[in-house]
Amino acid sequence: MSLDSISTDTAALDAEHQVQTGLVEALRQAVESQRSSSDVDEILDRLASYTDAHFMAEQLLMRLNAYPAYEAHQQEHDRLMDKLRELEKGYRAGEEQITLAAADELKTMLLGHTHGADNALTEFLTQKG
Repeated sequence: MSLDSISTDTAALDAEHQVQTGLVEALRQAVESQRSSSDVDEILDRLASYTDAHFMAEQLLMRLNAYPAYEAHQQEHDRLMDKLRELEKGYRAGEEQITLAAADELKTMLLGHTHGADNALTEFLTQKG
């Protein structure tokens, strides 16, 4: 999937989404190519920290703008973080196939979230001015 396919027409959000999906792909490649556990741990830590910070920033933006779909959007963030924790748990348990499947599912979920909830947020912010 190309980076253009995750566009929300908001440059800052788009850049963050590209970093997120790039980290998921880097994680998947590191696990698949059996890179050292320290390399994979570093990518996992970056992905978790980055995703958490991104979601917190988005949620603050929604609160500051009284976004009416805040609750539903925040619940999607919670589901994505749950999937990330599942991925981490699978990796730490040494379950490579579960880790790879969870990484693929996380990437799909992130792209779906971007196309749906994040695009709706962008439209709201654009209309609000």
